Amino acid sequence: MRHSRFSREGLRCRNSGRSCHAICTTEFSQFPPFCSQRRTVGAIVVSVLAAFIFSPRTIGEIRNGSDMMKLEMPPPLSIDWKMKDISTAETHSGELDDGRLELRVKHDILHGVTPAMLVWWFQHIDGSMTYRGEEIPMYRIWHPRDHIRVRILKPAPNGTPGFSKGAIIEINERTIEPERFVTRVAQMDMTGINLIAQKGPIQFGNLHHTFTETPEGTLYQSRLVVGSTIPVLGKILTMIVKKRIFTPEMGRAWFKHNIEEVGNFEFFLPGLYAEQTLAA
Repeated sequence: MRHSRFSREGLRCRNSGRSCHAICTTEFSQFPPFCSQRRTVGAIVVSVLAAFIFSPRTIGEIRNGSDMMKLEMPPPLSIDWKMKDISTAETHSGELDDGRLELRVKHDILHGVTPAMLVWWFQHIDGSMTYRGEEIPMYRIWHPRDHIRVRILKPAPNGTPGFSKGAIIEINERTIEPERFVTRVAQMDMTGINLIAQKGPIQFGNLHHTFTETPEGTLYQSRLVVGSTIPVLGKILTMIVKKRIFTPEMGRAWFKHNIEEVGNFEFFLPGLYAEQTLAA
């Protein structure tokens, strides 16, 4: 039903002199309220979902995890190489037809790195290694400045370790500030890895890395899609995520972080892979 005008007290429905009750989420008054002459079950469900999804607590949990703990950054690791600049990769950002945000990166060739090494890395990423005589989490060497820790909250159903299909992962890292994300591994094989970020049943992020072997090494490409396609509330949720979570500033920081961490592979992974697999 369309409305000619509305106020805080109620809505005057077109072609009617009666007021109709507005079902809406008051926290997000910038969105048009839903009005009906009677409360249907569907309207109540929409209202409850909106209040849950758009509450400050839920937004905070998406950004920082359910416990909302403030993470502390460890001091950066000293490394023997210079991390790659954003100019070494091809980047693209834009909106899909449904309003979701898409960011793509075509990285510089990872010289000396094979898809088999990348699969091994992701399946052992929660382990430790000796670096300059000190035992450190392997995850930290991937990005010596921004990474904090990674945990396997729920192993893959088939028992494969690390980032394997079906595993639930907690990632602690910094892009702009320290943050915590929980993701589900939807794919992990020689062609790439796909991570899904969601809150309950609602998906709001999809990160897909692909691996293509070349004579020089591996072509590594990344595609991040931010937003939701759920019926009714998907477009609103996408707007909120882009406005309050994945801002333009966050997008620029993600490009920098992603290009640096992927570029680091060629400086440490071939040696680490040889050392660890020979020791095994």
